[in-house]
Amino acid sequence: MSHRRSIWIVDDDKIFTVILKTKLLKLASELEISSFADGAQALDFLMKPQTKYPEILFLDINMPVIDGWQFLEEFRQLNLSLPERFSIYISSSSVDHKDMERAKTYHEVKNYVVKPPSEEDLNRILFLP
Repeated sequence: MSHRRSIWIVDDDKIFTVILKTKLLKLASELEISSFADGAQALDFLMKPQTKYPEILFLDINMPVIDGWQFLEEFRQLNLSLPERFSIYISSSSVDHKDMERAKTYHEVKNYVVKPPSEEDLNRILFLP
């Protein structure tokens, strides 16, 4: 049985979420993709026992309830034993260099991707170590 790679999209923009899911599945049809409308929903799910953690988490910055920055702060406090292949990618429409620099202060964040991510960006995220 082959391993199904898990991806989470944490973003309140429903249209973007559908587009990103479609692009990802076009590149790798075996992906298991879950989406959350805000950081609070994703954090709640992460804290449930038996949760299968994603390998890749796309995180928006500007969301209601708990935004991306708050999510990262609370995520740090959880001290989860995550799989070795676990990466957070900020996916934001913000091209503000302050946001990009702030993302670099979180060791949990692998990279900052401006929306919408290109096929090249997604290939790099999915297939490069």
